[in-house]
Amino acid sequence: MRVLMLHGWGGKRTHYWMPWLEAELRALGCEVFFPKIPNSFNPDKTRWLGHVARFVDDYAPEAVVGHSIGATVWWHFMAQNPLPLRAQLFVAPPLAPSFDKISSFFPLPEHFNRGDAQVIAALNDPLGNPEALRTLCRQENMALQLLPDGGHLDPKSEQKTLLPALEYLRLKLA
Repeated sequence: MRVLMLHGWGGKRTHYWMPWLEAELRALGCEVFFPKIPNSFNPDKTRWLGHVARFVDDYAPEAVVGHSIGATVWWHFMAQNPLPLRAQLFVAPPLAPSFDKISSFFPLPEHFNRGDAQVIAALNDPLGNPEALRTLCRQENMALQLLPDGGHLDPKSEQKTLLPALEYLRLKLA
């Protein structure tokens, strides 16, 4: 199973759950592609979509994991390029531009989900809105798991593992 992992703003690849999930997926026998997207501190949707298109062409993922705007850019990609995937996991996706540097990723596309998808977010995410997330998940036919704590599930949250993510992927990739 080939899994593409897309980081969020800043592109930190250490000190939180994404490297842990990468190692767990590799231990399950998955091939994991976790690239650093250039200009991650000054992201631009058009440029990021170009990188994602190249990742998909080069890697042909069967599953995708996106954190924050990594999820959002994937939604834009899928709205334009529907792909059959075994699993899509989106963690702490922002639904509105919470700061200027990510404003090019909004508004969100409509009808972007083309397969099995799970969203995981924390109730106390400073960039999130649980009610809006529930509505979006209903509209896009995505499962939603809201955690009681964890903030934006980024390095600041110090969330070293994310068991619900591994459980979802283990089930879908078996």
